Amino acid sequence: YIAQASTLKQLKMICSTRADIQDWLNAFAPPACMHFAGHTYAMASGSADPHEMSGNDEARLKAEISNTLQKHDIAFGYGALSAGSDILIAECLLEEGGELNVVLPVDVDRFKARSVIAFGDAGNDRFDDCLSEARTVKVVEADSEWPRRSLNQYAAKIAMGHAIMQADLLSTKTTQMLILSGNRSESYTDDHLEDWKRAGFETHVLDLPIERPSANTKSSTISQSELKIALQTNDGPQIDFLNPVSVSDAASTAIDVRKSSPRSRAIGLHSGTDDGGHAIQDVARTLAESAVPGSLIVSEDFAALLAVEAGQAFTLNFAGRVGLGTDTEQAVYSLGKTSESVA
Repeated sequence: YIAQASTLKQLKMICSTRADIQDWLNAFAPPACMHFAGHTYAMASGSADPHEMSGNDEARLKAEISNTLQKHDIAFGYGALSAGSDILIAECLLEEGGELNVVLPVDVDRFKARSVIAFGDAGNDRFDDCLSEARTVKVVEADSEWPRRSLNQYAAKIAMGHAIMQADLLSTKTTQMLILSGNRSESYTDDHLEDWKRAGFETHVLDLPIERPSANTKSSTISQSELKIALQTNDGPQIDFLNPVSVSDAASTAIDVRKSSPRSRAIGLHSGTDDGGHAIQDVARTLAESAVPGSLIVSEDFAALLAVEAGQAFTLNFAGRVGLGTDTEQAVYSLGKTSESVA
């Protein structure tokens, strides 16, 4: 698909230069990428619980999910694996031969205990099966306090950003699939819908055929006091947290710092919701110390968030991977504005 996407981009450049119609190229695009999410519920186990999905309802919903995947040619999925909707979408994607990429807010054991086992035993093995077949499993903040509203929304935005960046890499479409029940306004999933709408992409909403108990978990946009952004250099000068600040403002500030810096200075930029912020600052410093002199690189977390919130205003080019510990590494991207070349 990478080679196919590269050819399509070249053909689009030729068409654009010649002022030719480009629509005919859409038929040759790789499969689409999606962010997926949905309401949690007790998965079918055969009990009489009115809030548990019945086997027949689950079969009908799975058929609807598969039809949507096929109709829109979706083959790449990014999301969590909470009991209910998430697991059902993941199963369908895998059964259709698609690629599953899992993004969890915290470590697997804590997430599973709170978001899967808490809804009954029926989702336990199905969670494990999906996780074992996933192409990638990303843990956003393994050791952070959780459950926490800001971290849940932050992790979802990172999943969205990865879907957007993958679609851009493959020169294809990106979309969202959500499964929502009637009391949707009280859930985190409704926030994911609004975040995706603000990014300007389409959403396919499927109805959950059961009513969930009211959860009263309605959240709002991550506040500037919860989102932490750190900018660090490789040559020692202390640069305070860029907080409170938007992601796009932080990116613009980092580009301005690079322009006014010595050619030997490298800059690293990272984001997170860690309360203390020290880990975020340490990661930004590690990125700067690992970067080529004169460059500006950002973590994949920051890049994903920027892809969701700033659209096409910035360029993000994969620049390798940086080790952050004995068994942890992070993909990094060179950052620039769309109107300028990337360092």
